[in-house]
Amino acid sequence: MMDSRAAWVGVKRGEKRMADLVLCAAALPIALPLGAAIAVAIKLTNPGPFFIAHIESGRT
Repeated sequence: MMDSRAAWVGVKRGEKRMADLVLCAAALPIALPLGAAIAVAIKLTNPGPFFIAHIESGRT
């Protein structure tokens, strides 16, 4: 027999998934320009390269 609570698990997961998607879609237009503004501010205040080239040392 199927547990009566088992039918609700899928519904709750679906509701959570929809809430996650809606909140992410709402936050994305705010987060992207904010992140870009922070990156530009860092680049303008630091003379180094924007992306750091990491040189690995060790045995090959």
